[in-house]
Amino acid sequence: MSDSSGMSNGDSELPRYPSSGGADQERQPGVIPLEPLRLGDVIGGAFTTMRSYAGIVFGTSFVIAVISAVVSYFVTRSMLADVTQIDPAASPERQMQQLENMLGDMLPAFGVQLAVMLLVQAVLTGLLMTVVGRAVLGKPITFGEAWVELKPRLLSVLGLSVVVTVAQAVVAGVFGALLITTMGVFGALLTLVPVIAIWVYLSLATAALVLERGTIGSAIKRSVALVKGAWWRVFGFLLVAVVIGIGVSLIIGLPFSLAAPAPGEALGGGDVVIQEIGNVVTGTIITPFMSLVAALIYIDQRIRRENLAPELRRASQM
Repeated sequence: MSDSSGMSNGDSELPRYPSSGGADQERQPGVIPLEPLRLGDVIGGAFTTMRSYAGIVFGTSFVIAVISAVVSYFVTRSMLADVTQIDPAASPERQMQQLENMLGDMLPAFGVQLAVMLLVQAVLTGLLMTVVGRAVLGKPITFGEAWVELKPRLLSVLGLSVVVTVAQAVVAGVFGALLITTMGVFGALLTLVPVIAIWVYLSLATAALVLERGTIGSAIKRSVALVKGAWWRVFGFLLVAVVIGIGVSLIIGLPFSLAAPAPGEALGGGDVVIQEIGNVVTGTIITPFMSLVAALIYIDQRIRRENLAPELRRASQM
């Protein structure tokens, strides 16, 4: 049996597990109603998933946030040490040379930080996609079960993260070089347009990769195909999620920002620790929320485009 995407169930079905339930459960056996979703369904479904699967969602995101914070702490501390290489009494030319030397010394640390960030984010995002696969069916899942499902695709998820990051960087670099040199500050703002377009078109790729068990190339094509014709709708949902994330981040980060040194004062090691603790708290909540929203948009697009709802209803009752 195959769905309208042309993929066999072995390649594209969401995980199925024994279940029983009545009409209400058939309509919404899990965190979302199995029908075309509204904005409230997507946002509410993300929060419901976080609450219903709190152990695996927050536990995993906390560990990932701590790993990221530790790496960031050491990179920031090394940067603080490198700043002292710049002599405020030196000539502008000498200061520029010192700045170039400092950046050269910092690049390896930033490279390590980027590699670690991509790896840990790939693990978290992939695990959350497997959680969503169960959550829409109302089925429990443990970390061990999620890891077993993700493990064969972990390298692909990491590779996809690299491809998406590079694609956005290349687009930003090419358009930035072209527009900024010809239009100045306004050109810099216009550079955001293609970067945002790429972000939206590729926003469903990780969900497609994990839940459809495909390849990096097929996941990118699936994401573009699912977003095509619904770009503004997907963008609107993602934008609302970003705004919510920023709002929550500001609220959570307020106590930590109050503990930061005043403008003009040097940033010390203790200040960096407080800053990274704030990042851990914020990341533990916001990062999974954004990933879950993207996963639910993917489910919604398949319901709308490929009539996935009946397949999900049958799966929830098996």
